[in-house]
Amino acid sequence: MSSGKTNEDKIATAQQLKEEGNSFVKQQDYGKALLAYHKAWLYVKGLGDDGSGGKFAMMRKNSGQEALSSGQTSEIKAISLALHLNMALCHFKQDKFDRVIDDCNKALQLEPSSVKALFRRGQAYLKLRDSDKAAVDLNKAAQLDPSDKAIQLEIRRLKQFEKAQSDKQKKALAGLFDRMSAEEEKPPATSSAQQ
Repeated sequence: MSSGKTNEDKIATAQQLKEEGNSFVKQQDYGKALLAYHKAWLYVKGLGDDGSGGKFAMMRKNSGQEALSSGQTSEIKAISLALHLNMALCHFKQDKFDRVIDDCNKALQLEPSSVKALFRRGQAYLKLRDSDKAAVDLNKAAQLDPSDKAIQLEIRRLKQFEKAQSDKQKKALAGLFDRMSAEEEKPPATSSAQQ
């Protein structure tokens, strides 16, 4: 944000804002938490591998700005991953499931095997009634962490949802077939003019 800050200062500020966001989450103030997380992300987004595909890092290199150490690059990636996951949690609590998916997609760009990102995105897909995409994410999360009880619980919810959808579909089709059979059994209507 401020051009006078060093990379280390920006990373420290981002970390501090992330912690501030975490304390808002504990207070269940998700709006303030999102604001803190977003501010933190603004501090690190131009520094390195933040899920932007390295565009900002390339711009920094070309502009002659301070180079990052490998430790700083790792720290930026870890902070960015945590921020996207935390924003996904806040958006989930606010029932903004499309935003959850966006946040998780960004987290998965940074860490393709992030169990939390797969789990949260799977939850969001389930809330949006997209059981196919939910199943893909939840099953992959379960493969990566088979002992996670929350993932297993969500998979059970998914199966219940799919069963309810299947039962609903069967009932609708049965009703349709019953109506079709009743129509076939009716004697043809005769016109009173023919008599």
